[in-house]
Amino acid sequence: MPFSTLIYRSKKAVGPVMSIILFAAAAWVLHHELKIYRFREILQAFHNVPVSSGVYALAITLASYGVMTCYDVLAMRYVGHVLPYRQIGLASFVGYAFSNNFGLSMITGASVRYRLYSAWGLSTEEITKIVIFCTISLWVGFLVLGGGVFIAFSSDFLSKIHVPLGSTRILGIVMLAIALGYAVAVRLRKTPIKIKGWEFSSPSSTIVFLQIVMAAFDWMLAGSVLYVLLSAFVPVPFAHFMAVYLMAQLLGLISQVPGGLGVFESTIVLLLSPLHPAMQIFAALLIFRGIYYWLPLLMAVVSLGGYEYAQNRGISRRVGTFIGKWVSPILPLTLGMTAMFGGAVLLFSGATPALGHRMRLLEMLVPLPLVELSHFIGSLAGMGLMLLGRGLQRRLDAAWVLTIMLLTVGAAASLIKGLDFEEATILAMISVAMLPARRQFYRKASLFSERLNASWIAAISVVAGTSIWLGFFSYRHVDYSAVLWWRFSFMGDAPRFMRASVGAIVLALLFALARLMRPARPPDILESGGIPDGVEAIVRNSADPVANLAFLGDKRFLFNEEHSAFIMYGVVGQTWVA
Repeated sequence: MPFSTLIYRSKKAVGPVMSIILFAAAAWVLHHELKIYRFREILQAFHNVPVSSGVYALAITLASYGVMTCYDVLAMRYVGHVLPYRQIGLASFVGYAFSNNFGLSMITGASVRYRLYSAWGLSTEEITKIVIFCTISLWVGFLVLGGGVFIAFSSDFLSKIHVPLGSTRILGIVMLAIALGYAVAVRLRKTPIKIKGWEFSSPSSTIVFLQIVMAAFDWMLAGSVLYVLLSAFVPVPFAHFMAVYLMAQLLGLISQVPGGLGVFESTIVLLLSPLHPAMQIFAALLIFRGIYYWLPLLMAVVSLGGYEYAQNRGISRRVGTFIGKWVSPILPLTLGMTAMFGGAVLLFSGATPALGHRMRLLEMLVPLPLVELSHFIGSLAGMGLMLLGRGLQRRLDAAWVLTIMLLTVGAAASLIKGLDFEEATILAMISVAMLPARRQFYRKASLFSERLNASWIAAISVVAGTSIWLGFFSYRHVDYSAVLWWRFSFMGDAPRFMRASVGAIVLALLFALARLMRPARPPDILESGGIPDGVEAIVRNSADPVANLAFLGDKRFLFNEEHSAFIMYGVVGQTWVA
């Protein structure tokens, strides 16, 4: 392997490796803070959250995602392109629903915007400007709101997580200084910034003002969702809470762990546990994760699946065709990530105890061997869905077929192993969203031929690690011994978790082994040092002088069946460019 390639791959792996390390540290913190509680106590605290608080949290979540769409509206104004709000709103909502859950390392928000906006006539340069503008908006709003809150709320509470600045006021001043520096720089900069031939002009003062106000308001709304849920347990002033919330979000964003999973929760628990029992804080965090992160994700996927169904069935054909042009380019990406979400649901369900009253009912309806088998198969299906996500993104037909099968098997296993109607409903919703999109998955290729990059491996590792941590946390009061592996009973949740976890890990290892044993790629033109036969004759018969670029020696070639024409392309990282 060339040294430059080795350096390139090493750089790509640094972020995901750090994500895994930070996630492991966050899991250790959560385990330490919650070690005096039992899982059932946290579950009880979960049910003690008032329904009214959940309704308020849901309403604020909808308002927050509505404000997020204004980022793209303002970005369109900045680049000078006009699109109807229904198009901008779709791209923004789906983009943020996925990027909030899977993190910036998955490049989700940018990928969604690129696929949609390019289909609507925007150039690559315009889309790049929109993505950068939205990213800056997110951070500048965070800096302004966080800076103001940290200055107004002077405390050394950050010392609990060893922040070296020591005082929230110092941190707030630094944050406001960065935001002020941005505002001054774009105001004084008169000439556009040129990067590789692209010109990035400074936004107007009005746009900068709206950018800051809108983003700060969005962050405040997002924090209010959790505050409403926590207020049932934690009597904490809103300013104090926002300081804790923004610090937790900052650490989650920096960690690059998908969705800040674990890092965000551990910071909240660590900083608020002196005020109230950690189990109640953690219960509110679970509801917050479900309402603010997972529910919009499911809404985005079901909406895209509904649009594809309308197009396929000819329902309102004109509207269906119009919308189909929007959603088709992003379906493989979104469904691939959603399949991973479904896999995570199955793994988490298999790692936590079943509800006692449901198991007692199940004992009268289903024989024990079937319960044990369903629990094991459910976890295998969960790991399988995690591994198939990349294949779905690459539009593999086999990945689509296997995903539908695993979703169906997983939903049935959830019902049989513990009457888990919630998990079965989520998996059924994902399956219903995927069924109309069959024609989007047309590539005939081996599942083992698709490379899992470092970000996907990190995401799978984080989810698998979370499920294992959940299991050991839930059953840490159980005396582990070799006998547990062979103990079978309706109330034997711990032995089932151990067997299912080993099965899921073995499946992942077998998948990795199969990939290692796949045939090596044939040498390409750059390695063999020659031009394929037939290229010279095709170029000679071509009237396009650009065809002579084939002789530069830096191209690869894709021929038609008759060998009378070719497409020449180059490889940049993991992208083939023609």
